[in-house]
Amino acid sequence: ELGGGTGTQVEAFEAGHAEDEEHLIASGEIVASAGYTSGQELIAHLGLGQVTEVDLVVSPPGRDAVILRGVPVDRHIRLPSGC
Repeated sequence: ELGGGTGTQVEAFEAGHAEDEEHLIASGEIVASAGYTSGQELIAHLGLGQVTEVDLVVSPPGRDAVILRGVPVDRHIRLPSGC
């Protein structure tokens, strides 16, 4: 799970292949609500199967993408505000 601002796009690639669409495993968007008068945590939960390590590309709206390489799976990752 990855915390960030609403509208942030998160893509997980096979480790060593960030931004190579052939190696894209999962993607998601951080949203603040899922329905009428509802809210949820600002996280992206990506199902990665048996993969143990990924490269993440995190694209906040209106900002440059941040690439995190060799990230072990099954953990929470928090980006500093402003990323």
